[in-house]
Amino acid sequence: MWASAVPSTVYCVARTAQVLDLCGSFSSVWSKQFTGKVRSNCRKAERRGVVVESDSTGRLIPAFDILYRSSVDRWAQERGYPLTLMRWLAQRQHPQKKFATVARRLAECCTVWIAWRQGEPIAGIINLTRGPRVTYWRGAMDKERSRGTGANELLHRCAIEAACAGERQSYDFGLSQTADLKRFKGTFGAGEVPVHIYYFERFPTVATETKCYDAAKQSVRAAMRLTHTGRLSQGAR
Repeated sequence: MWASAVPSTVYCVARTAQVLDLCGSFSSVWSKQFTGKVRSNCRKAERRGVVVESDSTGRLIPAFDILYRSSVDRWAQERGYPLTLMRWLAQRQHPQKKFATVARRLAECCTVWIAWRQGEPIAGIINLTRGPRVTYWRGAMDKERSRGTGANELLHRCAIEAACAGERQSYDFGLSQTADLKRFKGTFGAGEVPVHIYYFERFPTVATETKCYDAAKQSVRAAMRLTHTGRLSQGAR
């Protein structure tokens, strides 16, 4: 229906999302959907002093943004992308002002969840609520401080428990950029659902940016391969 109605000028991307069915009580989701690893890590997080706080006024946006900028630097390092490029893209696509605007305009439909340990934010997520569905919109963490704490599992557990209390029908984990992230979401019992993303823009910039970003990634990978090949050749000599 969407495909037939959307103008041909609208940029569209086919992706796969992961959605958790919330039918039944939270106790049912906890025991039947969550894996044993998720339940164990939630308990571990509580034992290790992780405290989860939620807010729908935008008060926690600055704490989330600190975690997000830290995550951008980590993603650049893990994926071998130029740090300057990643920071520029993140600032262009997701500035703190954007997070604050969403929180202000959606009010109670936008909830920021922050996991704290020893007074420091170590992980955070932003969830959006519409009708029967809760959507996990953005996530970030301080990997060093959150390592081995189970903070991420506890964050989603608290958010899913709140969704069940609000009689929501599903918890949409959104798109997965990496295989590790896809596996993580699957441990909560989320199933794969095909989706299409439509960009309605006054000026068609997303498609151009995507192509430039993909070209930059390919250039970086090519340069890394050449560097690696050069090192192997020198080693052979």
